[in-house]
Amino acid sequence: VADGVGQWRSAGYNPAIFSTTLMENCRQLMVTRGYSDPKILLQDSYDKLLDDKQIEGGSATVCLVIVNKLEGILKSLTLGDSSFYLVRGRQLLHTPCYQLYSRNAPYQLAVVPPSAPKTTISSKISEATLDTFEVKENDHLIVATDGFMDNLYDEELIDELDDMHNIHDVLGAARTLSSRAYQLAIRPDRIAPSYNRRSDDSYAMDDLDVEYGGIIDDITVVAQNAHLHML
Repeated sequence: VADGVGQWRSAGYNPAIFSTTLMENCRQLMVTRGYSDPKILLQDSYDKLLDDKQIEGGSATVCLVIVNKLEGILKSLTLGDSSFYLVRGRQLLHTPCYQLYSRNAPYQLAVVPPSAPKTTISSKISEATLDTFEVKENDHLIVATDGFMDNLYDEELIDELDDMHNIHDVLGAARTLSSRAYQLAIRPDRIAPSYNRRSDDSYAMDDLDVEYGGIIDDITVVAQNAHLHML
């Protein structure tokens, strides 16, 4: 997934174009060439975006996950505050960890036009977090943008997965999870998990730092179950 950074709208750019173009490049390259390394896939997709002059200006946070079904290995790349969960039963093997310059300034891949301010964020792919995990049959993989993770606590995600009647319907699962995140986002009486995910460990938040209400944002969720073909 990729999440276009909304601030580009005020500069006259559609923030969705960068993210959708980048992910379409990833899809096409994955189909035509096949990749086992998400970092190389992202680099090639970004290079195509630049070489073809597909975008004049924009940026996005990114999370890519590639599962090798023969070896039972998951490789991931996260840049910014798009991330993923890896769930086995009620155990969370991976939970989101944001990359932030400041509370509301995530790492992001960008095309920066000459007219943009010098302070415009443009992160390098080499700054992305890379991880490798062993996966087992029927592990659950949830890849999402921050609009989902900022509104659902880890324990709530586990409860939602437990309550699903047919978790193997991955499209239905993704719709259910995104709908639940939206319901929580519009609650004015809630302290969202965003305030923990984006807090600096160097200081403790007191009651005056806490803001009530969910986080209204774009929500994208991709769900998948691990079905391996190991020899």
